[in-house]
Amino acid sequence: MQSSMALPYDAKGALLPAYLFREEAAAGLYTSIKDYAAFVAANADGKGILQPSTLTSMFTPITIHPDLINRMHNVFEQKYGLGFVIEQKHGNTIIGHTGNNPGYNHAFKFIPAQGDRIVVFSNGDNKSVYKSVLKEWQYGRGL
Repeated sequence: MQSSMALPYDAKGALLPAYLFREEAAAGLYTSIKDYAAFVAANADGKGILQPSTLTSMFTPITIHPDLINRMHNVFEQKYGLGFVIEQKHGNTIIGHTGNNPGYNHAFKFIPAQGDRIVVFSNGDNKSVYKSVLKEWQYGRGL
């Protein structure tokens, strides 16, 4: 697997070790951008293995008790569904998720009502690269 992985770099461009994580989710997910885009498309289109009603539940923001928000120092400023960040901008719902490991960053977002989506992978710790791509994508959609 490591021979086909993109090499990880820190924010200054120095090569980092390519860690293999034992977790089978979160840090341990290894995939190609093609397969990940297919996963995003299946969720965005509702034509995957999950029922549309399940996706609706996953894309519905959960309610977080105010005391927890206060204790967590407003960590919950974003709204979360089951594994997804739910944003509202100019009357549009945007669903997404981000993640990172040392030397790797990824993000995806989609707008269910428009069927528009984006997946960004980066093999570097400079988060400004993928964030600027996402910002341009949203700007181009008037968001």
